[in-house]
Amino acid sequence: MDVYRLSPDDAAEVAALFARSRAAGLPWLPVLHAPEEDVAYFAGQLRDHVGLGVAADGVGPGLRGFAVVRPGWLDHLYVDADCRGGGIGSALLDSARTASPGELHLWVFARNTRALAFYARHGAVEVERTDGRDNEEHEPDVRLVLPAR
Repeated sequence: MDVYRLSPDDAAEVAALFARSRAAGLPWLPVLHAPEEDVAYFAGQLRDHVGLGVAADGVGPGLRGFAVVRPGWLDHLYVDADCRGGGIGSALLDSARTASPGELHLWVFARNTRALAFYARHGAVEVERTDGRDNEEHEPDVRLVLPAR
């Protein structure tokens, strides 16, 4: 599975995958932004940070998973629902850890038990829980840390 570098030109495809993945896997989350706002947001993320993408063989053309990483932080990791369990998330996480060696921090919504289990399998440990008052979704979340390799 090839993980490749994304650019701001990929923002529309990233935003579309983000919306699909969240709708399928986190249907209880509110949709807070219009699609064009998400495209602008991801264009900035992909300009200022490392964006990683995967196009999976055998499931049609296009982006099937992405991650955004900056020094010490994994800001996003999303995989299309029909591709979950196929190694895309693990490949993206491995590449993110290469892009940002050392500890890698990330936030996960507390109700996202699938993601919490995924990161635990990869060695992440919980270091903080919040009631969600400081995130825009107002959803309780968990800060995890992946130790340096």
